[in-house]
Amino acid sequence: MHFIIHRGSNEIGGSCVEVKSRNSRIVIDIGVPIVTTSGKRFDFKDYRKLSREELITSKLLPNVKGLYGQDSGNKPVDGLLISHAHIDHYGLYNFVDKDIQYHLGEATHKLINLSNIFIKDRGSIEKVAPYIQDREQFNIEDFKITPFLMDHSAFDAYAFLIEADEKKLFYSGDFRSHGRKGKLFYKFLRIAPEGINVLLLEGTLIKERASSSKTFKTEEVVENEIVKVLEKHKTIVFGIASSQNIDRMVSFYKAAKRKGRLFVIDVYTANILSGIGKRTIPHPSKDYPEIKVFFPKHLCDKLKKFKRENMMFDFKQYKITRDEISKNLSNVFMMVRPSIKSYLEKIENIGAAPVIYSMWEGYMEDAENSDFIKYITKEDDSLIHRIHTSGHADVRTLKEIVNRLKPDKVIPIHTLNPKMYDTHFENVRDVSDGQEIEI
Repeated sequence: MHFIIHRGSNEIGGSCVEVKSRNSRIVIDIGVPIVTTSGKRFDFKDYRKLSREELITSKLLPNVKGLYGQDSGNKPVDGLLISHAHIDHYGLYNFVDKDIQYHLGEATHKLINLSNIFIKDRGSIEKVAPYIQDREQFNIEDFKITPFLMDHSAFDAYAFLIEADEKKLFYSGDFRSHGRKGKLFYKFLRIAPEGINVLLLEGTLIKERASSSKTFKTEEVVENEIVKVLEKHKTIVFGIASSQNIDRMVSFYKAAKRKGRLFVIDVYTANILSGIGKRTIPHPSKDYPEIKVFFPKHLCDKLKKFKRENMMFDFKQYKITRDEISKNLSNVFMMVRPSIKSYLEKIENIGAAPVIYSMWEGYMEDAENSDFIKYITKEDDSLIHRIHTSGHADVRTLKEIVNRLKPDKVIPIHTLNPKMYDTHFENVRDVSDGQEIEI
């Protein structure tokens, strides 16, 4: 068995790994980069006019033979695994040959397709094998694959054990142990496979020697900090977070409920919460009367464009109007994003309002985000409350998985600091993008 990290050996995001057996090939993830080589936030719009060949030459598309359409000179890859629904792990899927089959979780599939309806307008993932399940083994030609459900800020995130040619490769994907599903990680440690030859280990939070002792707050601590902000302010409080960070949506909801506030979300978030787990996730329904839905025009227009009006009508009975928000400012905790600024401008009596920023700090560098927060707070920085916890494993958690799996080799991936791995782990092999490694 061989593998190639096409992107991710010295980069966070844009993940793509090719694995080869004697007769078969699979690809794990096909993500969009997060930043450019110059360190700026990556925006695919800057490369929209490039051909597929130019994108490959410029290394924006991983150079995987047989993965893309119109590649008749190469045998198609035998399958594409998607570990979870973060765009840095799936975002280049629209370049993939339509005949290649995807292997991913059901909720992951729903989240990707929902994002494309509401945000990207890039079509859906259609050719999907039976949905993967935690620890349910399946085969792709020569490969025997076992997915393991992990705790991550993305719902339905998986690690993969890949076996072929009497060798074992373990792809950690993105994971952590301090989220609401942290028990999944410790469950994994109890049942973890043995005899691992190669561990591709994400190291998003490996930064410096001192980072080995740093731990991250749990989601329950995040919830308690949000409660304190809601207690402090006697007016509307706005929240900024990814709607697909389900742990954070649960924390927002629970904090609002504890303080007797309505949790107000847009129709996009309503569809996410309702679509991925109606029995376990708070969502607009008679069971969660504290959740109300607002309907920004641009989102409704998109649903009409795609003839998905039912995705609005399903939540009509839980609608909250601008007038109702205006008259109940002290009882509202409202999720917002820059694209709804025109909606907020028509709500009376808001004035300068506090905002809970609950995302990666790097996103604050975007002019759109920073300008939006200035608009909400009227440039009063004291109204900005940064409450967040990482979606990735701290070094202590990384050491736990390495100590349990006891791999022959640890391979850095999804990291900016591969050179730091050998300060924390033994048997580290630093590889480069595009380098083919025999296991």
